[in-house]
Amino acid sequence: MGWRSLYLTDAHYLDIGINNKRLAITKKGEKTAHFRTEDINFILIDSYNFNITGKALQELAKNHIPLVLSSSIDHMPCLQLSNPYNAHHQIGRIVTAQSKMTQKTKLEFWKRLIGYKIVSQGILIEEKKQHEIMKQQALSAKSTASLLGIEGSWAKYYWGRVVKTNTFTRTPKVYGDPNDSMNSFLNYTYAIIRARISSAIAENGMLPLFSLFHRRDYNPFALSDDLIEPYRWVADKLFSDNEDLLAEHNDMFLTSKHKKLSLTVLHQKVHIPSLKRTFSLDEAIRIGARGLRDAISAGRTQPLEDILCHKPQ
Repeated sequence: MGWRSLYLTDAHYLDIGINNKRLAITKKGEKTAHFRTEDINFILIDSYNFNITGKALQELAKNHIPLVLSSSIDHMPCLQLSNPYNAHHQIGRIVTAQSKMTQKTKLEFWKRLIGYKIVSQGILIEEKKQHEIMKQQALSAKSTASLLGIEGSWAKYYWGRVVKTNTFTRTPKVYGDPNDSMNSFLNYTYAIIRARISSAIAENGMLPLFSLFHRRDYNPFALSDDLIEPYRWVADKLFSDNEDLLAEHNDMFLTSKHKKLSLTVLHQKVHIPSLKRTFSLDEAIRIGARGLRDAISAGRTQPLEDILCHKPQ
């Protein structure tokens, strides 16, 4: 289980390879840095000025380490590599179970995920009544349309309390508008969580194409967009805890300081009540993906209780 996240920028030309079973990263004109692969849980490269060997990609895939590249235009995470699809010995059975899910079963799973999202966000804003009401409404929803309405009502209530800035809105902005850095930080951090979820899904023998709710026509990671919902609150908390720092930087392009802060999201502590223990978000995502796999294989939603996590009390 890795504990180190690596953030590599375009300050220097980079050579990335394997040396003596360790990841070797060399900046031009500097000494090579070595990292044990078992210590690494995530790599983000914000550069196109690098070279990586096939052996390094193979080792990252074997150890289920997400390697994410950022766009050279807006510097947002845009591509994930080393996402193995032969990581589980029963992949055929698991994917078959995914493909045979009925719409009724998918709705039941989706209601559970949204219910958990509402609970975790309610605990984050220390709201003890409204989130329980909305959770029960979500679990009782008869269709995805009614569930979307419940989720939208909760989101309006939630964002009005998790952010101190009165002018903040969780909507697309244009360059130069207030809160650009805040929305960019959230999007950047969500992208990191989504990449880790995609790897955890593959690690557990599932294909992220087979979704519960999100459309998969043009999205090969639709299941990742489903499973991220109960974990969004961790990015929101990191954002809320550093809101003043982000408000000082009124620009849609994040600084290296902000990006390094985003990477710490995988190391944030979360509590899983069903297991009565606290884990890093990275560990919690792996546990949640395993629970989803078991639920899909068994055709019941009960194992999904391990997906619910909230801030430690």
